[in-house]
Amino acid sequence: MINANIGGAQGDSNLLIVGDQVIMIDAGQNKPKYEATVRYLKAFGISRIDHFFISHPDRAYYGGLASIIVSGINVKKVYYHLPVPDTRISLQARPHYLKYLDFAKENGSDTIQIDQNFQLDLPNNSSIKVVHVEPDVSVNNGLSLRDMSMIIRFDTVDSSVLFTGNLGRYLGELLTGREDIKAEFLKMPYPGPGESIPTSFYKTVAPKYLLAPAPKRQWCGDDGRLAREWSIKSQLPTWVTGTNGNIHVIWRRDQTVISPQYNDERCKLREFSNMVIKK
Repeated sequence: MINANIGGAQGDSNLLIVGDQVIMIDAGQNKPKYEATVRYLKAFGISRIDHFFISHPDRAYYGGLASIIVSGINVKKVYYHLPVPDTRISLQARPHYLKYLDFAKENGSDTIQIDQNFQLDLPNNSSIKVVHVEPDVSVNNGLSLRDMSMIIRFDTVDSSVLFTGNLGRYLGELLTGREDIKAEFLKMPYPGPGESIPTSFYKTVAPKYLLAPAPKRQWCGDDGRLAREWSIKSQLPTWVTGTNGNIHVIWRRDQTVISPQYNDERCKLREFSNMVIKK
């Protein structure tokens, strides 16, 4: 999980390397002072992205895609989802979103609209599957932009990660009780104002480890209170980009290794530094 919380703004950016395949789920913002994702990829020696998923139609998730392309990194395939076009929410988000998709296409990327149950098979018996996406976000049902999040599950080496996009209250309630969202790692939703995610959602996922893409002011503030208190009460190891920086997870057949860039105990059960999980 790349620390895309640069300049005081939230960003979500995740890099997966599976065998010879390079996958990204989101890329943070697209402004010079927010281009943490590009700097990280360059430092890591990444010259191409085979598969790029946009989990949520907000520029804090897909904006960095333009920065990646401009930097010279080859993005081969871009996967996205759009709800029906004649809605209040898609009218707010759609023009900017389509502009970025067009930019990717003009620069050689294949842009592919995907729906629920889309699955991408990867090396080493790994896979990415879209477990949920709202097909119709209509004017009258009171849903928010966050309800357009694509919920993605990554399975590998006897482990799993649930990527939640910018999931909010409605999706949290809708997904509660579903067996296919259970995962060892939970990439936490962004703790936005007024969008308290029900603890029943977290209990359904039943994660053993939490990865939170949030600035310190959000995770430690009122917006992050319910998620933070739940993580502490559940005694779950938690790493937050706003205090831990970039967070590496390496899956091997006999162990999983979690390595934060910085050790920090603020707003957590305690300080969680490097951790080795024996299988």
